[in-house]
Amino acid sequence: MNSISCTKPLEVKHTLVFRLKQTFLHLLKRCAQQIDHWKRCSHNRQMMAQMDDHLRKDIGLTQSEWKREIAKPFWRD
Repeated sequence: MNSISCTKPLEVKHTLVFRLKQTFLHLLKRCAQQIDHWKRCSHNRQMMAQMDDHLRKDIGLTQSEWKREIAKPFWRD
């Protein structure tokens, strides 16, 4: 039997399962990171909405910039 042309089906199957598992775990990690990012954006906008005019001016935002930022949905950067 020629060892070059002979592939081990079980070995190929394990490699495929491993790659699918790694891909799934990577996708799951990216989803968790995205949700965390959205939570931070939402929190930051909620905090920004509570700012008084003095603090808003202190960080250099005009009232229109401030209103536009706090009106954004959580998923938009």
